[in-house]
Order: sequence, then structure tokens, then C-alpha cells
Amino acid sequence: KLDGLILQGVEPAPAVLARLRDLPHVWFMTRRSETYPGDYVEPANEENGRLAADHLAEQGHRTVAVVSADPHYSAVAKRVVAFQQRARELGLKVYSVLGRPNPAVSYLELMPAHEESETLVGTLLAASPRSTGLYLPVDHFCGAFFRALRAAGQRPGDDYAAVIGNYNPLVYHNLDHSPAAIDINLPTLVLSGGPMLVGRYKGKKI
Repeated sequence: KLDGLILQGVEPAPAVLARLRDLPHVWFMTRRSETYPGDYVEPANEENGRLAADHLAEQGHRTVAVVSADPHYSAVAKRVVAFQQRARELGLKVYSVLGRPNPAVSYLELMPAHEESETLVGTLLAASPRSTGLYLPVDHFCGAFFRALRAAGQRPGDDYAAVIGNYNPLVYHNLDHSPAAIDINLPTLVLSGGPMLVGRYKGKKI
């Protein structure tokens, strides 16, 4: 009696997709290959990066950096490129401070080690001129990163301002300060899969 299915998380394996072939389904999440054959719903990742660059420019920052511990996660990769492009369009100097690529490991499975945040902070502070505006495309490593900044003598508001590319209350309310955040509104994003299912089920073009 199942009419449709909303999938969440890592891209379904080929064997799973084969079983779903005759069942209307929508995959909800950003992590996908460019060749994924089914319907999907994802955040506007490019717009996320552009909004972050606009926000930092409006706050008066002229040197900015995008910082991520997991640059090969597909959402992060798109947000990083969009942020870089928009920052350059606005005449900002932009740095990319990205973690080591590790295709076999994802933060969906394993949180970055605190030492990686210390490495990212060291790279960030070694650049000249120093970035005062920071964009963190995702929030899973924010706590460790901000702690490493504090340990290096950097204070929010005085030495830097940050904007985070998503808003997760479980993470955000445990930070030592309240940086700006772009709320991609995950509950609404999930619900948007429902109309797609109905449209596909009734044979409408989506």
C-alpha cells in the first residue's frame, strides 16, 4: 500500500535503486553524484555561498576566507566555489582554507579531529593580510574551529566575524558566541519532496 518514499542521507546503492525502480521516490539531501538517475531535493548551495559573501561585504570586510574541514562533500564544494566567485565580484580578497581531501571518509560518518581545526586556524592566521570575515559552509566542525581560534588569541567581534552556511540548533546553541547563520530550513526542504512525489506519481512533468 506504499505510494511513495522520501529518502534521506547518503545516495542509495545501485541494488537499492533497482528495488525502487517501480516505486515513486525522491532523494532528499545534497550528497549525490552528477549521474544520479532519480528525483531529488537539495538546498540552493550556490546561493548559500553568494549570500555569505554578500553578508561579509555588507559588514565591511575586505579580506575574507572560506574554511572547511571536508571540502569534497558535494554541498561544501558548491558553496566554496560560489563564495569565491561572488567575493571576487565584490572586489574582496578571498582565501580558501580547506582540509586535506580524504574521499574514503565523510563527516556523515566521522567527525573531524580537533587537531584538524588547529591546522586550519594555523593556515588561516599565517595568511597576510589576515581575513576578518569567515565563511564556514557547514557547521559540524564549528565548535572545534572556534575553540582553536580562541586558543590562538582570536576573539569574535574584535578579530573576526563568521557566517555559517546552515543552522542546526543542536550545534548553534552550544557555540561560545552567536555568529550569523544561513538557515536552509531543512523541515521545509523535506516537505518539498511530497509535491514532487505526487507529481511523479500522477505522471506530471516535474
